[in-house]
Amino acid sequence: MRLLSLQPGDSINVAFHLGECYLLAVRHQNAIGRHVAQCHPTKKGSNNYCASSVLLARLMLDNCGIKEQRASFMIGQAEKRDGETVLPIIFKHPL
Repeated sequence: MRLLSLQPGDSINVAFHLGECYLLAVRHQNAIGRHVAQCHPTKKGSNNYCASSVLLARLMLDNCGIKEQRASFMIGQAEKRDGETVLPIIFKHPL
């Protein structure tokens, strides 16, 4: 949440580039409507956010070549790409 500067209504997305996988924030000018993996605080005033998307999870597992139904991943150090903060997802050895 802090590394990506997420705000309520933002979404998270996963990008693949040259064999690497990145987590990034998608900003919505108005949070009206349905957005995939839209973030919201787990409780009022909390710094913990929740976002869920079966579609995004399935695409990530498929692109990473993972056959199991669930996996946990670690992230690397934040990077700047085209002015946006992205987090590398370490998917070669899922937990």
